Amino acid sequence: MIKWAWIYKRIQPLLDKPGDSYFSGPRFIRVVQDFNPGLSDYNQYLEERRREGKSTTRRDFFRDILEELDEGTRVRAVNAILDELGRVASNIRNCFRPQITSGRRNDSSDSIHSRGSMELGSFECLLV
Repeated sequence: MIKWAWIYKRIQPLLDKPGDSYFSGPRFIRVVQDFNPGLSDYNQYLEERRREGKSTTRRDFFRDILEELDEGTRVRAVNAILDELGRVASNIRNCFRPQITSGRRNDSSDSIHSRGSMELGSFECLLV
């Protein structure tokens, strides 16, 4: 199982960084609409949130939009966002790329393994 809080904590600063990697609300929603075609456009989505008394900060609604997706779709949506961010996002992407290992549990602090034969990344983004 993926630790989504870990992913969100690391992806948000990338989305906030000024320049080409900056994700405005409309840009974020356009990317996610490829995975959730029923998602309203930016202005309509924010108006719906205001009516419901929900936060309209990017950090909050970005997370809420992703949380509404099932996990497999969420992984694909985050990967699409990471594609737009480029190399700066490579260590987050590694969380989604299992690699075959000997099946031994590695207790080193920089590697997390599942029980069995899949190494699930070299970051603290996955539950064991």
